[in-house]
Order: sequence, then C-alpha cells, then structure tokens
Amino acid sequence: MRTRADRSGPPSIAVLSMLFALGDETLHGYGIMKRVEERTAGRVSLLPSSLYATIKRMLMEGWIEEVRDQASDAAPGRPRRLYRMTDRGRELAALAAARLAALLDMARATPAPRDSAVADLGS
Repeated sequence: MRTRADRSGPPSIAVLSMLFALGDETLHGYGIMKRVEERTAGRVSLLPSSLYATIKRMLMEGWIEEVRDQASDAAPGRPRRLYRMTDRGRELAALAAARLAALLDMARATPAPRDSAVADLGS
C-alpha cells in the first residue's frame, strides 16, 4: 500500500534530518535544530522559520507528535513545545534509511567515470 509520503515524493533532507535527530528522544524545536546541526557537522542548518514550518508539516503528516513539557507547566511564561517521533515517523525514517543505503550501495558498485568533465562534477 502506498502512503501519502510515497505519493508526494521522497521526504526532504530537512524532514529526514529532523526524524533522525529525534530518534527515540523528546526534544523542543531548538533542541532539534541543534541536534541536526551537530549530527550533520553543520552541513544541514535549519533556520527557525523553516524549522517550524517543517515541524508543522510533520505534525500534520503524523510523523511527529507534540507532548506536554511537565517541567515548563510549573514555570511561569509560555510552555515549551516538545516533539517526539510517532510510529508512522519511525516507519518513514526506516524506509528512507533503507532507500538511501540501497542507493549508496549502487553508487559504490558503479565504476568511476572516465570522462574528466564528469569527474570534475564531484569536486
């Protein structure tokens, strides 16, 4: 059976990075942003506007869910929103990881291009 993610194409780098960053943890938006940056050695950097737009989409798709922050319930001010991956999000992450692994295997099995113009694309 095809899921909505299959019909709309592969998930974005931001979505996958955020799912992999969450893993089995519960994090607030800033924590997700910092974890993505750490785990990608700065190659993926999420701006707050794109982070929260992506979180909104991931909530709507059912890939993550918002949970109550018990610590901030007792503190004054606006409570922080925490997020964790759902079973559906774990399925998406596992499927994406398997697809990426298969693609990487295929790339490793492909002989290097002989044409120097094509070889220059990799640098």
